[in-house]
Amino acid sequence: MTHSTVRTRDVWRTTAGVVLAFTGFAIYVWFVGVTDVVDAVRSVSPRDIASLVVLGLLPIVVWGAGLWLLLHRIGARVGLWDATVLFAATGFVNAVTPFGQSGGTPVSSLLVAWEADIDYESAFAAVASLNVLVRLASLSLAFLAVVVYASRLVPVGQNRSTATIVVGVTLAFLVVGGVLWVARHDVAPVAGRALGRLTARVGHWIPGVTPPSPASVVNRVERFVATLDVLASDPWRLVAVFALATFGQVSVAAALWTALDTLGVDQSLLAVFLVVPLAKVSGVVPTPGGLGSAEVVLSGLLVAMLSVPTASATAAALVYRGTVYWVPTALGAVATGGLLFSASGGTETRRTRQMTAVAFALAGGISILFVLVIHTRTLFTEPTEVVVHLVRDVGLGALGFTVLWALFTTATKQ
Repeated sequence: MTHSTVRTRDVWRTTAGVVLAFTGFAIYVWFVGVTDVVDAVRSVSPRDIASLVVLGLLPIVVWGAGLWLLLHRIGARVGLWDATVLFAATGFVNAVTPFGQSGGTPVSSLLVAWEADIDYESAFAAVASLNVLVRLASLSLAFLAVVVYASRLVPVGQNRSTATIVVGVTLAFLVVGGVLWVARHDVAPVAGRALGRLTARVGHWIPGVTPPSPASVVNRVERFVATLDVLASDPWRLVAVFALATFGQVSVAAALWTALDTLGVDQSLLAVFLVVPLAKVSGVVPTPGGLGSAEVVLSGLLVAMLSVPTASATAAALVYRGTVYWVPTALGAVATGGLLFSASGGTETRRTRQMTAVAFALAGGISILFVLVIHTRTLFTEPTEVVVHLVRDVGLGALGFTVLWALFTTATKQ
């Protein structure tokens, strides 16, 4: 079996997955009603689309800042802008690999290791830690919604079932994670030996590849665990990363709320908090980026859990995924291309404190002015939900600051 044969099979497998996803989603839309879905999507105004794009891009900034904090803890001198670009690139890798984040993390960690000039195990530990905290933040918001609903004696019928599922998933996540964390030093050698045997068997079937020895795989797994220990030794940094992860998840939920609101569906943000983590199950379908399956799962959850009309739910899923997932993915593709075709520079550019202070002040001042201008001219639709409104405005300021900071710091390189 030659390299070209392997690549050809991979291309055909990916193409078949995309075609199958499109076909399945097209059949689903046909059953829902093509005309109703198209009319609903067309009713979304450009101002609403702009708000959705802002809310979709905000997680890249805040989660990129989280990645920056984790990389700095393990000694990688990567700038904040570089970490943001890296995170955008990891999002693209997750989108084009099967099984979403689970399949993309090992690949995206290679990109982080190369750009940050660190070993693969350290990069994998940083990326995996961020992913776990982001998932935990999503479940925490859902659990918060369950607590609030329970205090108001709201959960009845379908809401009660949803609350039970959320509580069960959250507890299972915490229990499994806690057990693995406590026993990590005992699990690492066992997992390393098992992974070593697996790579040895798989490696014999790949031409031109020499699989690593089981002993070297065990050493790599132990280095991965050692990096996790380094990250865990700074709990306040992890708290800061978790806060950023939570804010990013609030932005994701705010985007879904906005998509529903633009279609005339009145729902509370707390109800949306329940939907977001459950919609992640679409990642188990081996299509790139959950293409097709994610829209079907999300629209089905909106119908089953929130009693949203089927056509509106499908349109909301399309609008939400298009602006919040595929727009950032497209930017991630640009970021990935820039990283791959530019010179590797994992070190942070040196600048004087005065230059940094001036760049910070200029970027901050202009971004605040940018938000004020948008408000005074009502360029975006103003959300009726206070939290969504606040998150959207913070997103505008954060995106403006990030872009301006990149421009100013690039201009002041020494």
